[in-house]
Amino acid sequence: MFVAEHVPEKRIGFACGTLIVGSVLMAASSYTFFHVATTAPTYLFSAY
Repeated sequence: MFVAEHVPEKRIGFACGTLIVGSVLMAASSYTFFHVATTAPTYLFSAY
């Protein structure tokens, strides 16, 4: 909502699309980092 209010009307789709793509890429890279950096026993041990 904040992005849509502070971007020119012609650029709302581009701004919101960029925000969504950035958040998806951030989530995917975080998942990949934790998946590669930890093993199953380490992950299960840290969950408790």
